[in-house]
Amino acid sequence: MANAPAAGHALDVLALIARRGEPVPAAAIARDLGLPRSTVYHLLGVLADRGYVRHLPEERRYGLGLAAYELGSAYQRQAPLERMARGVMDRLVDTTGHSAHLAVLHGRDVLYVIEQRAPGRPHLVTDVGVRLPAALTASGMAMLAALPAAQVRALYPDRTALVQRDGHGPTSTTQLRAQLQAVRQRRCSTTTTTRWRGWP
Repeated sequence: MANAPAAGHALDVLALIARRGEPVPAAAIARDLGLPRSTVYHLLGVLADRGYVRHLPEERRYGLGLAAYELGSAYQRQAPLERMARGVMDRLVDTTGHSAHLAVLHGRDVLYVIEQRAPGRPHLVTDVGVRLPAALTASGMAMLAALPAAQVRALYPDRTALVQRDGHGPTSTTQLRAQLQAVRQRRCSTTTTTRWRGWP
């Protein structure tokens, strides 16, 4: 982004609007991104001219435009993740006899993007398109455990970044780090055992 700060800021604006469940005032965008209001209004104007953002003058807010929808639809049509992962998931399901899913880490959430169901097996609880707090799921904890410690600290600077549901989930960053270390140890143990048995 150092060589194209305007492009980076424009993408930040789009990402922020996309994360919200409703259109957002320009002042809130400027505040949350730490940008001057004049910069935000300029970026919103450019994005609106190209259809990625729509201005709602009665509400004095900005929401996503039709071009953003078309971009998302194009991603679904191209399915780049599915192209890369389908063969691996097929082999995983054939080998284990269990259903599998592919999730990606998006901020502090995991987003489930592909499901491969084994014959005769029920649907997975995590349907495609479901987004859940990473620290509350096995998939999310596995991905968080693979991140550098500095990145985990940036995602979870304090306990307010943590979410609990039905009494589940870490209640402090110290507890989160301990749980991630346990995940790493289990992963190392599994890898060692697998190699000892002669698996690749």
